[in-house]
Amino acid sequence: MLPSLPSLIVKQLPFFCPWYDPVKEGSTEEALAHLEASRAAAAIVVSRSAD
Repeated sequence: MLPSLPSLIVKQLPFFCPWYDPVKEGSTEEALAHLEASRAAAAIVVSRSAD
């Protein structure tokens, strides 16, 4: 089931506010550390290397 258009618009509004700061969303280092610890991400890497 897909989200409704109004709910998608409401979710995107903060990105257009003048006080939005992408630095507060997260960090690349944290994302990479999470991916390195993720078994699901490792499974994708293994399956792609087998192709």
